[in-house]
Order: sequence, then structure tokens, then C-alpha cells
Amino acid sequence: MTMPYSPSRAVYEGNNAATSFPFFFRVWTASQLVVTLTSPEGVTSEAAGWTADLGAAGGEITYLHQNAPLPNGWKLAITRNMPFTQEVNLVSASRFDPQVIEDALDQATAERQQTLEMMRRSVILPATSSETPQDVVQNIFAARDHSQAARAFSQADRAKTEADRAQNLANIGPATQEKFGMVKIGEGIAVKDDGTISVPPPPKISLATTASAGTVIIGEGLEIAGASSGEDAQAQPNPGTVSLGGHASENGEKYGRGNFQFFGHVRLTDDFEETASASEGIGLSPAGAKAMYDKLLGLKGTTTITSSRDFVAPEAATYRVTVVGGGGSGGSGGTAYDWSEYVNDAYWSYTAYSGGGGGGGGAGETLVRDVTLAKGESVPVIVGGPGGNSSFGSHAVARGGGRGGNGGSGSRGSGIPNGGGGGTSYGSGAGSGGRGSWDNNETPSITGGSGGAGGRSTHGQYGHGGNGGPGGGYSSGRRTSPSGGVSGTQGVVIVTLNLGG
Repeated sequence: MTMPYSPSRAVYEGNNAATSFPFFFRVWTASQLVVTLTSPEGVTSEAAGWTADLGAAGGEITYLHQNAPLPNGWKLAITRNMPFTQEVNLVSASRFDPQVIEDALDQATAERQQTLEMMRRSVILPATSSETPQDVVQNIFAARDHSQAARAFSQADRAKTEADRAQNLANIGPATQEKFGMVKIGEGIAVKDDGTISVPPPPKISLATTASAGTVIIGEGLEIAGASSGEDAQAQPNPGTVSLGGHASENGEKYGRGNFQFFGHVRLTDDFEETASASEGIGLSPAGAKAMYDKLLGLKGTTTITSSRDFVAPEAATYRVTVVGGGGSGGSGGTAYDWSEYVNDAYWSYTAYSGGGGGGGGAGETLVRDVTLAKGESVPVIVGGPGGNSSFGSHAVARGGGRGGNGGSGSRGSGIPNGGGGGTSYGSGAGSGGRGSWDNNETPSITGGSGGAGGRSTHGQYGHGGNGGPGGGYSSGRRTSPSGGVSGTQGVVIVTLNLGG
């Protein structure tokens, strides 16, 4: 079979649930894989204790991190680890097994794909560059050292400036009528903890009450119009007029609460989930509006579930759920049969039948449902493997594609073997395997029936049926083995929050 391009790498982020991680590039043994972990702190190490289930076009890694699913913040990467050796020895003038040559070419292609994937994560200099990689590294280190030196110089300069300022303050001396300077708080003046100075009212002055006139002290939230003191203050229009100044209070009723009907004071909040209505005088700040917008955008994202687990609704909403069943595997090719006999005591008769091709596997079913869930509601999710059903609780069950039929095998007197039928498909139809053939030459040379094409799912890379395996043939005086069918691709469950657009 041919060896299509594959990225040679699969990367996943931990979610405290997943323990199985599929990959879609071919390897021949688990030793040709390496699993790498990166912690939330950016420390990278090679994982241990994982197992691999290999297929013809990829497989699946099962891994527990400290006996638990991979946590949030961790990343897991699956890459090829090909041996980069060539162990096929072909002897001149001998028979060559095409499968041996094709396997060697496939492994060489996998090694090149691995090298290409690693090169795409490398820093590559232009072809015309006169720099070496060592030059680039030295330049980066030099830039770092220069930046650190500049930062240290800036900090030293700032410290010197602050020291000079402190020295200047110490040299100012006391204030006089002719110049600014340091002052000492005298008798009759009070100083608060924050450095504010004030003069208490004279003890003989009567303060105003609700029943009598008197001197008033301007409290919080009030201010006096006009000059601060002296003759200029008395010359102002309406000197000593008290007006409402800047003010605030934890009590919503102190200055008049605003609501949906009246203007007034409101309290701002950054918490858009605070349970308060307009009648309570609560307003959402720009920061709160941004947090609400960001959360809505985050909830709009799509969750793709590729291994069975529970889905927990992050919000009470209607979710668009797409469920795809696993694609059926292709059927195996039939075996070849040959015999010879001496006819009428005159000559030998040779006859060979090749096996029929296996039928293609059917595509998995795709269902789309709108499901309304409460916040925190848990729904069991089952993701079907090849030919398996996928489900989102009892809301949607998508059937897996049927397995392709096996190709017929040759036998004496049975006639040309038929190909296997295509499996039940819920996407495009699965193809039937090709019929075998026969030959009665002295040195028969026939190929087996071709495998039927697998049905194609209506959704992305999931749920496709596998191709049927070709039947066995006869060549160079011996039978060739039939091939097994290709496994179908797994199903998937995709959950998207509907926000009206």
C-alpha cells in the first residue's frame, strides 16, 4: 500500500479526564513511538508507563499520569522514534517478496516524515546566510547580557536619584516668610495619621443644630464656594455658600439611590454574576462588562470529545451536539488455491484461483441534536471505536458502520471466488471487494481481487469505514497471502454552546 503524508506528531492538552490519545501516523512497533510531557512550568520530560494499541494507519496511546488522567495545564505529545536503520538484504538472482520491499520503503518514508516534522520545529538560517548556528546562539546570549546590564545600570541610576533627593530634602532647612522649607506643627494644630493637618473649632463657638443657628463644620461631601479667607472671601457673591461636593457612601440611601425610574447614586460592581436588579441601584463597570464578554466568547467554543468520559455543562444553556459512530473495518481478502493433475496420461494440467477482495467497511452514522442542560449537569459520553456506537447520554445514539464482508477463497471446482460485500454505511456507500481470477498456464500468475473502498463519513476525519483487504494471488510458483481489512476510524462527540448565532 502507499504511504501518504502524515505530520508524525499529535499534541494534546490535559483536561483531568482523558487517558487515551489517538494518533494518525503509521508505526510498526511501540518502540518506534516516544511520548513527551510538558508541565505547566514548561519542564519537558519523556513519559513512562504508557501502552500503545497500533493499527494500519495509526493507533492510540493509553497513559495515566501518577495513576490519574492528565491534569489541566499539562501537555502530551506523541511523535515517531524510527530506528533509522536498513535491515533488508536482497540477494541477486533470488526471489523478492514485494511486501518486504514495500515495508522497507514505507519505513524509510516514515523516517523522512519524522525528520521533516523535527526540521519544522527548528530555527533554519537562509541559504545565503554567512552565519553559523553557533553565531546565532552567541548573538542571542550577547543581547540578553546587554539587556541585563542596562537594567542593572538603570536601577543603580534610580537609586542614586532617590538618594540625591533625600539629601536635598535634608538640606532645605526650616521655612520662612521668604522661602519654602520644612515646618514644625505648633500648638492648636492637629495632624492625622495620613499627614493631614487641621484646626479644631474654638471651644466658645456654638455649633449649629437642627433647632438653632450656629457655626457649621463642612463635613464629607460638602464644599464652600468663594475664596478661602480674608477680605477677598467676603467680597465674593454669596460668601460662605455651602454646596454639594464630591462624595461617596456605602449606604445607598444616604445621598439618594438611583434606579430604573429615577436618577441618583449607583454602586458599580465588577462582578457581572452578582444577583442584583436595576431597582437596587447597581451598575456594571467596564471591567465587569469585559469579563462577561470574555466568558461568553469562551463558552462559544467547541468541545471535541475523542474518548469516553462525562461531559459537565459549564452553563445552563442549549448545546448543539454532533455524535458520529465509529467506521466499520474492511473485510479480509480470500486465500488463493492451486492444483495440478496428469490428464489422460499425456500432460500435466495446472489451475490456480486467486481470492476475492474484502468488502469496505461502512461509515458511521452522524446525528445532530440540540440538548438543553442545567449548569453542572453531567452527561455520560461514549465514543465508539471501529464499528462501535457513539452516544451523548440518552439524547443521541449514532450507530457504527458495518464491517465489510470477507472475500471468497479459492477451492477446487468452486469457480472464481467472489469479493466480500460492503458493510452497512450511514455515509457514502461502502464498496464490494473485487472478484478473484483464474489461470491454467503451466506457470500461473494472477492477482487477488481488489479490496472494496470504505464508506466515507459526513463529518471530518471521524467515522470513516476501512478499505477491504486484497485477496491472495499466485505468482512465481507460489501463493501470495491475502491482506486483512483496514480498521475504520473512531467516532467522536462534538459539543457547541448555542448563543443565538
